[in-house]
Amino acid sequence: MNKNTDWLTTVPASDGNFKIHLRNATVEEINEALSIMAVKGEKGNASRIAACSRELRKRNKLLPGQHAAELKSRKVNGKEKH
Repeated sequence: MNKNTDWLTTVPASDGNFKIHLRNATVEEINEALSIMAVKGEKGNASRIAACSRELRKRNKLLPGQHAAELKSRKVNGKEKH
């Protein structure tokens, strides 16, 4: 378990440090964290599991080489800019 995975499996999802480590984690680290939390059980991990799953879904929407900041910049008031 590395630094990001440790943060993702122990710190509350509402903590700013969790959010930073989630943003910086690789897909492999997020998947590892999800596996660890699945073994521990959902009780006490529900918000962390939801946040990690949401981050993976968001990354899957991105085109290869695109960053999450670029995806945010395409949206205005929750709607896609054209």
